[in-house]
Amino acid sequence: MRHSPTISQEQAVPAAGHAANAVHPVAAALRRSPASRIAGALPLVVLLVGMASAGTCRAADPDPSAGGVNFGVDILPLLSDRCFLCHGPDEAGREADLRLDAAQHALADRGGYRAIAPGDAGASEVIKRVTAAEDDDLRMPPRGSGKDPLTAEQVQLIRRWINSGANWQKHWSFERVERPATPDASPDDWGQNPIDRFVLAGLAADGLRPAPEAPRAALLRRASLALTGLPPTTEALDRYLADAGPDAYELAVDRLLASPHYGERMAYTWLELARYADSDGYQQDENRDNWPWRDWVVDAYNRNMPFDRFTIEQFAGDLLPEATPEQVIATCFHRNHLTNGEGGRDREESRVDYVLDRVNTMGTAWLGLTLGCCQCHTHKYDPITQHEYYALTAFFNSIDENGHAGKQAAPYFALKLPDDSPYRQNRLRPLLDAVNGAGKEIRRAEQEAAEQFQDWLAQTSAAVNQSDSSPVQWRPLHAAELTATEPKLSLTQEQDQAIFVGHEDNPDKVNFYVAAEAPLPSVTALRIEALPHPSHTAGGLARSNSGNFVLTGVEMRLRRPGKKDSLPLKIASAEADFEQDGYGAAATIDDRTETGWAVWSGDIGRPRTLLLRLEQPAELPEGTLLVVRLKHESGNAKHYLGRFRLAATDAPTPSLDILRNKPLVYLRGEGAAERLSKPRRDELFAHFLDHHGRVGIARGRQTVARLKLEEARKDASVNVMVLRERKEPRTTWVLERGVWNQHGDVVSADIPEALGALPEQAPRDRLALAHWLVSRDNPLTARVAVNRYWQNLLGAGLVRTPEDFGLQGERPTHPELLDWLAAEFMESGWDVKHMQRLIVTSRTFRQSSRLRPELMDRDPANRLLARGPRHRLASALLRDQALAVSGLLAEQAGGEPVYPYQPDGVWYDASQGKFQYVTGEGDDLYRRSLYGFWRRNAPPPAMFDAADRRTCIASVVRTNSPMHALNLLNDPTYVEAARALAQQALAHGGPAPADQIDWAFARVLARGPDPFEADVLQRRHEAYLHRFQAEPAKAQQLIAIGRSPVDDAADPVRLAALTATMNVLLNLDETLNLE
Repeated sequence: MRHSPTISQEQAVPAAGHAANAVHPVAAALRRSPASRIAGALPLVVLLVGMASAGTCRAADPDPSAGGVNFGVDILPLLSDRCFLCHGPDEAGREADLRLDAAQHALADRGGYRAIAPGDAGASEVIKRVTAAEDDDLRMPPRGSGKDPLTAEQVQLIRRWINSGANWQKHWSFERVERPATPDASPDDWGQNPIDRFVLAGLAADGLRPAPEAPRAALLRRASLALTGLPPTTEALDRYLADAGPDAYELAVDRLLASPHYGERMAYTWLELARYADSDGYQQDENRDNWPWRDWVVDAYNRNMPFDRFTIEQFAGDLLPEATPEQVIATCFHRNHLTNGEGGRDREESRVDYVLDRVNTMGTAWLGLTLGCCQCHTHKYDPITQHEYYALTAFFNSIDENGHAGKQAAPYFALKLPDDSPYRQNRLRPLLDAVNGAGKEIRRAEQEAAEQFQDWLAQTSAAVNQSDSSPVQWRPLHAAELTATEPKLSLTQEQDQAIFVGHEDNPDKVNFYVAAEAPLPSVTALRIEALPHPSHTAGGLARSNSGNFVLTGVEMRLRRPGKKDSLPLKIASAEADFEQDGYGAAATIDDRTETGWAVWSGDIGRPRTLLLRLEQPAELPEGTLLVVRLKHESGNAKHYLGRFRLAATDAPTPSLDILRNKPLVYLRGEGAAERLSKPRRDELFAHFLDHHGRVGIARGRQTVARLKLEEARKDASVNVMVLRERKEPRTTWVLERGVWNQHGDVVSADIPEALGALPEQAPRDRLALAHWLVSRDNPLTARVAVNRYWQNLLGAGLVRTPEDFGLQGERPTHPELLDWLAAEFMESGWDVKHMQRLIVTSRTFRQSSRLRPELMDRDPANRLLARGPRHRLASALLRDQALAVSGLLAEQAGGEPVYPYQPDGVWYDASQGKFQYVTGEGDDLYRRSLYGFWRRNAPPPAMFDAADRRTCIASVVRTNSPMHALNLLNDPTYVEAARALAQQALAHGGPAPADQIDWAFARVLARGPDPFEADVLQRRHEAYLHRFQAEPAKAQQLIAIGRSPVDDAADPVRLAALTATMNVLLNLDETLNLE
């Protein structure tokens, strides 16, 4: 996760026919709007003098009218960094009523003097203040401000700019996107792609040359990892290398863009931006079912949905005419935020938090602005006021939501799952496989048990005949009164005397009271049986998330006829047939709510029994009622028994001894085991199977699997959190200091003035907001989007602060290229695949990534793009790559989240026992990381560099934590992948270890090893072979890791040695990087 030790590596009108664009008034109005709709500003003056200066990668050329100083490059960043905190847009924090963020204020006459006097630096108060003596109180920035004084060079820049007329321009990202002229074509093939013209012009201006093209195989691996997140298959590589045509690479790129894995790779980045997770977060962290939205994203990218449509449907799919289910589900983007289910929290406070989160997320993902800075005050640097910020919140303030979390976080869309839908088929197939697989496991376990039965008979017969105990007779309690402290729960006694708990609601805590006429004249003990039911979670014992319960206390009293007060019975001891660690039977009689009896195990569908012995036998005259109180008051919400049965006994020494099971009585007497009749022998064998560990586990798995299958078959819908408007809009206020109930001025929905204006007659709703975001006049959306594509493909964006295109962010390394790409994106109809193809087929992308000596000092971070991309793969992609090259990858797409390998206890510890992670089965272990369950309070621990999914994250952080290296060497996923790769090498690489290593090397890196690499790997293999020959048990231990089948025909020692060698191969620097 991103809290691990890390380092950062630097790195036209929408197309006709989009229904979402064609139906809303604001869309047409924005298309008709003149170029001047966004407040005008003087354009940057760029000299295009020959190849060396045209399209240079420098931030911008100097303005000759400003003394060779560029305002946007040289002056505005200085003013923003050193002055705007006290003299910027924020009125509340402004000092001396002086603004330096806008020309009309900075150049104004202030009663005989000016802060900036155009043409006269000596008369400018700014110059006097920044050059004042260090101990002068007038010195700016002032001492103690945390801002460094300006250097002499910086002061001189400001002087030259002022003396040249103080030419003022808007910040670059707030200028309307205009397509710049493309630099002159290169004499070679670098001129075919406009991207390369801009890059080559910049390199020429800096006296640099581009790198040669990367080797063909390495280039395909780079493109495949960049576009699909997976290395090329052997077939794809062979097809590409066999194609000698001039467009072979372009055709290979087209195949990658057409791959279903393309959408999965693109979706992973979008899910991080969207703060997508499979749980709510905060203390309760309940599960949610928003995975159909994740699948919608994958499908949208694979279908190449235009980005304007992609935006409109996620903002306002529910407001489109005759909205389809898919368009409504798209709005789940704005429901992916955390939801707070903590008790005692005001729901309106939570609801307001959700509204603010949506605006902040929009700011990061679409506008590249830190809008969240405006929650408490006007932005300190960017021209966004607090009033304008809350005007943006008004677009989201009338969602029909109530601030709840968990299963009450309406509004929902009930997505119907027809029998032939991929969702349903994907849901049922693994469940059916699990049922069949458990059946096979049961048969294997029963065969094993049959071989053990005779020994068990002998041992059990001896134990029975050594016991002085007699079978305990239990009498079920017939309830006269059944009561629950929660009125929405109902208790019903069934024919078998079990008590079923019906529910209209699912309370966190509850007590049950059962009053019954005693079935015996005296009682020495009470037995409580916890019973499974199909309606319970996973067919378990309760309706909690895990199917587990926590019985925190049991009380027994006698209600005697004619007596006002009931008589308490003292319970002396408690015993259970199974106890969860830390939740023993004795905890039911310790008078503490923080403890209790619980029974979590891998088989939650088995009945469990609790025995409570009285200190003294209780005499029960006729008419006396035995009252039992079952308390469920732990901090684990909803952990109450869902079905149970009570029974009493008058046995003098009741216990859960072996003779409580009737069939064992058949073994009483010397030689009884040898004289058993076939029916009795069969009955004993059935009893043996019921208590056989492996058989019980297998049966439990099959029961749970069957219940899940039947539940899935009956449940044809899944509730997805979506947007829906209230009938009556809410009033929106400015929130003083950002406090949810401190109301200031009333505001109406609108956009910030600095970013343009909505048409006057346009509706002020989410659909209008979405159309504005993707209008031709919006200066930010297209720039932010193409920058993100560039970052995804080349490792770092043209703007290296992707979350901040404002004044505190970095300027583009290639500003004209960024604008050309943004204009091309809009005028292509917001065609995402077109932009990806344009970038990936450029000579810039195709360069060798080797760092040449002349670049070591001049451009180590590759800002000038004089070489190809090279960066560490994200943890999710490293896992996917290992699965792919080893042949383990399960390519099933979509569906509910899966549960791959994870260390024990991560969920349990983070949730204080509320959630227990259960590792998946079969193909679920080998699906792409995109589909793994993401719990906000306990994210997948192997995803070291992933966003935490709590807020919108746009920056890429790449880990170099030693913990990650240890994980890649030792995690079961990677060890199993190494073993599977070794098995493939043994099968396909030839008989010699050297050939097997060469085969695997080519499979992983799309090239053969050089002599040095081959020698190192072969020597490591020989060392491993000698070690495992000396310790064959260690070989067996290594190859047993993972659940995929081990090749029984392979020599374990040879397989282990090759597995260890493959582990080295999977951890090579080249393997871990896109290059």
